[in-house]
Amino acid sequence: MKIGDRIRDLSGTEYVLEQAYNAGVQAEAFRARRASGNTQERLAVKIYKNPEKDRIKRLNRIIASTRNVNKGLPARTLCFPVSIIQNRYAEGVVMPHTPENSIQMSELFETPQELPASPKAFEAVTKGRVQYKTLLLNAFHLARATERLYRNGFAHCDFSISNVFIHRTNGSVSVIDADNLAVEGFLPAKVSGTSGYMAPELESGQKKAPDHETDAHSLAVLIFNLLVFRHPLVGSDMNVDFADDPFGKNALYTDHPANMSNRFRGGFDLGDLPQDIQSLFYSAFVEGLHDPQDRPSATKWISPLWNAIELLYTCEKCRQTTFFTHQTSARCLFCEHQNKRFFALLKFSNGFVKVVEADSILYPHHFFGNVRQYDLSEKLADFKIHKSGHFIFANRSNYDIKAEFVTGAAKTISLNKGCALSQVKRIYFSDNIYADIETFFKMI
Repeated sequence: MKIGDRIRDLSGTEYVLEQAYNAGVQAEAFRARRASGNTQERLAVKIYKNPEKDRIKRLNRIIASTRNVNKGLPARTLCFPVSIIQNRYAEGVVMPHTPENSIQMSELFETPQELPASPKAFEAVTKGRVQYKTLLLNAFHLARATERLYRNGFAHCDFSISNVFIHRTNGSVSVIDADNLAVEGFLPAKVSGTSGYMAPELESGQKKAPDHETDAHSLAVLIFNLLVFRHPLVGSDMNVDFADDPFGKNALYTDHPANMSNRFRGGFDLGDLPQDIQSLFYSAFVEGLHDPQDRPSATKWISPLWNAIELLYTCEKCRQTTFFTHQTSARCLFCEHQNKRFFALLKFSNGFVKVVEADSILYPHHFFGNVRQYDLSEKLADFKIHKSGHFIFANRSNYDIKAEFVTGAAKTISLNKGCALSQVKRIYFSDNIYADIETFFKMI
């Protein structure tokens, strides 16, 4: 197939091929649009290179089984096949195209066979072209997408930097190559993964087919890439061309607490991450590296990643988002600047902790907890610096909020009303959720 060709799916809808992408081993891929009807929607068409027994039956099963999997996720998070192409010239699938402004992870991150670290990604963050918060959101949305696959019985089978697209501003992700999904006992795996991202038992041949446990390893590697800008199994001195099975039976975590023979020197300090994320990396690459049942599932990543996002603030010097995890330190991880500004720490009754500064926003999940988990649909409150110098909490919702002051007095805060946060001990957002003002100060 070539640019300008027209091709029909089984329903008779005709598509025009507009742009060719790099061909893979399995298929050629094109950007396409419908020849009539909605001609503006960008689509992806994948044309397989070789015939395969029962492929159409398999694709029909995937299409029928995935119609509701994306509910509640950002648009085009999981780019499932939507229709099938089959004629005497070609066999393939039509899928949603990744959103504009999203890029393949491979544009920012190096494969471990090329470099152990990804200087392009680190530079994009340190130069302010990509916010660290955005990469955390990418990791969060990828974990949610993977969890949704597992919940519906699927394994992706080939998570890698080639099959995940990241949006550099809103933090969404798009997972492609979803035509190779597997379900144990129902849809057999058609691929085994990509070296450096597939699980050690697949790399070494101990296991023949990927499943949810091998996907869990791939997910952890991708999250490590996004947050630490390097590969978790390639140290500074490792030459993967000559190493003996570096991603398989001899794979070793660069930050292993006891075996330091594969250390990575320099770069982003893993110790600057929140402790619960460090612990998940330990579970994935120490306890679970060669013991698949000990790997953290996608579900276990979701809450810690979201909690990490809530611990970010914006550096007043370089404007990068960075962690504020200690009451006595607001040092930017990227430019070392010691920030001198107002901060408050909200400690919610459901265990959630949020750092707030000027222009911070509270959303429905702050007010209602798990009832509206990860809901960013509307701004319900915000924080401003008043011209008097006071740090003001303001209610932007139609819900009445009660503030309890350090004096013991209480006040109801209605729509567009506020109070000076320095005098507040506790804020009641709903019948079930309140937050203590754990700290409030200006850094000196």
